Amino acid sequence: MEEWRVRDSRTDLRRDASSLYTDNGELAVVDAGSGLSHQKCAAASGWRGRIGFADLARGSQLCVRTGNARYAGVVVRSLPNPENPHAVIAGYTWR
Repeated sequence: MEEWRVRDSRTDLRRDASSLYTDNGELAVVDAGSGLSHQKCAAASGWRGRIGFADLARGSQLCVRTGNARYAGVVVRSLPNPENPHAVIAGYTWR
């Protein structure tokens, strides 16, 4: 999340077959009903390095905190399933 456009960045949001994770940051699932904001992410709790797809649903909202305490928001648009192996997310950053 530190360098979204850097191909080999260690801080990018990544995925494997069963989860989303970061190499140098943390993720937190937040209430999907109230929108994402820098303030909401700064106040989030339950930070962890990996969140399983089984813990997410379409519309789930996540906050991402980098190793430099910067925040981004992610909304899950779709999750991998037997018919479609792709996870689709929308990312938001704040200055």
